[in-house]
Amino acid sequence: MSARAIPRERPELHYRLLTAAIGLPLLAAVVQIGGWPFAIVAGIIALLAGAEFVHGWLIPKLPLSAAWAMAPMFGAASIMVMGAHAAWQFVAVGAAFALATFLIGLSRSDV
Repeated sequence: MSARAIPRERPELHYRLLTAAIGLPLLAAVVQIGGWPFAIVAGIIALLAGAEFVHGWLIPKLPLSAAWAMAPMFGAASIMVMGAHAAWQFVAVGAAFALATFLIGLSRSDV
């Protein structure tokens, strides 16, 4: 038997729980404040969620930096989320953008 300890990697759940422990109180504070701070944080969260979606689902084998190359694609959604606080037209433009990307994706599929 070897006296050397085998280094253990931290499980994915550990990082998710740590993020929730730090992020949920911050999110609750921003929700309580409301207004533009909430809109900006919601936009940042939308941007990060878009990057995670593109990296985790569309290009999982490439590094995360490859997902950020597609930032204009999911960055528009972030702008729509932040802009919705200013005017309802941002919501209309966001819905049109979502419908357009859905129809483009549908036209390129075999469905």
